[in-house]
Parts: sequence; structure tokens; C-alpha cells
Amino acid sequence: MPSRSELPVHPVDAPVQRAARLVAVAFLVVALAGFVPGLTAHLERLEPAGWGSGALLFGILRVSVVANLMHVVMAGAGLLAAPGAEASRRYLLGGGTAYAVPPTPRRPTGGRRPGSRPGRR
Repeated sequence: MPSRSELPVHPVDAPVQRAARLVAVAFLVVALAGFVPGLTAHLERLEPAGWGSGALLFGILRVSVVANLMHVVMAGAGLLAAPGAEASRRYLLGGGTAYAVPPTPRRPTGGRRPGSRPGRR
């Protein structure tokens, strides 16, 4: 029987690695839920991309096919980063920064060019 010092050592994940794995799994659940009737209200109004999609995940979060695919990409990136502590830290900081500054939806201009005055042609 091998002595205790000869047994293989299984390193314990750092908390940042567990956090990255947890966030990645959450992204995957949200991505898949975005295509499930019952979890996504008005699924028949799911658009390929853009702010015009009428599908609402859990009745509150607007989703589109591209948004769901981006969540799959973020999940994959997190699962790939999770084995390393530094990669996990970068994933969490980079992903958090990207999601903290959401894109601004385009506002319709009413048929006018942006910056033009009403009544003048």
C-alpha cells in the first residue's frame, strides 16, 4: 500500500475558478432557456437579432437568436477559462465589463436623417 506522500494530489480549485464555472453554467442555462416555450414569453416573436424581438425570457428579459448564441459563446469561454485561476479572473473581469456597458438601442428618427431639423428639406 502506498504511503500518504505517494498518493496523487488533486489540487483544489481556487474560488475564482469556481466562480467562473458557475457564471459559465448560468450563461448556458439562460442561453438554452431563451429557446424554450414556457420560459420565454412570446417565443413566436423571437427575432434573429436586434431590439425588435418581442420574445421575453422569464417575461422580463428581451432575447433574440443572436443574444442566445452570445450567451452560449460566453458559457464556452467560461468553461475554457475555468481550469486556470488567472484565465478565470480575466474571464470574469472581461465578461463583467462587457455586460456592465450594454449597447444603446437605435432610436427611430421618424424618417428624418439624424441631425436634420423638422420642417426643412
